[in-house]
Amino acid sequence: MSILLVTSSPRGSASHSTRIATELAQKLVAADPSAELVVRDLVANPLPHIDADYSTGIYTPVEARTPRQTEVVGVSDVVLDELFAADTVILATGFINFNISSTLKSWVDHIARSGKSFSYGEGGPKGLVSGKKVYIVLASGGIYSEGAAVQMDHAVPYLRSVLGFLGMTDVEVIRIEGVGMGADAVTAALATPLLRRAAQAASAGRCRREAPLVLRLADGTLLESVADLVFEDDAGWTVVDFKTDAAIERSLEVYRRQVAAYVRGVAEATGRPVGGFILRV
Repeated sequence: MSILLVTSSPRGSASHSTRIATELAQKLVAADPSAELVVRDLVANPLPHIDADYSTGIYTPVEARTPRQTEVVGVSDVVLDELFAADTVILATGFINFNISSTLKSWVDHIARSGKSFSYGEGGPKGLVSGKKVYIVLASGGIYSEGAAVQMDHAVPYLRSVLGFLGMTDVEVIRIEGVGMGADAVTAALATPLLRRAAQAASAGRCRREAPLVLRLADGTLLESVADLVFEDDAGWTVVDFKTDAAIERSLEVYRRQVAAYVRGVAEATGRPVGGFILRV
């Protein structure tokens, strides 16, 4: 399996979309160690915006292209090769002026090529990029998935439309919303994708609240405990422990060791990758 991770936030290590998308990619790789992860960082290595040389070069025979046309069309060829080689695509972007980042828009412009990623026939347009799972990881300062601001979200509708036009219809959106509304809102926003995964696992019968666990401690002692939430999805198992702010402030390190023990226990029992989280409630 090949995974293509495309990041585009200008916020670097502070980017929530890059962080969550990277964690998702890492979990998918952990679930299939044979998987190849290809990362395209559109901030560190931005693609050129399409220009006259590109728009004429893609319709010019290879042997007749100018050196400049060869260069810019070659960039498009590389990103198209990455896309076609991927089984799973993860697109990470911030919500900038009600849409995706300009760097990600340039990536779209380079992969949307007639005769390459789509074609026209008697039945109309046909997408040529099929059989892929796509995740859109979108971080926004406000809430745009519901309420009065829904109409201002041009990012998700645009990406769904253009991806579908190219043949990619299996698209899942992971929203990280409200990160501009204070520290508590950031905590809630980062928890939302995790809880959405838990809800999807529950609908498939692969989620359990207050799951009893038998843990083997470092000294060999067996300890019975209960995890607040355990669920399984394509990325592996996930263990979640819910704690109040007051409890976390008093005993954070204790709870971290406890969740780490849960992770080891589930990993030993299932042989699958396991992630552990503490969520404030």
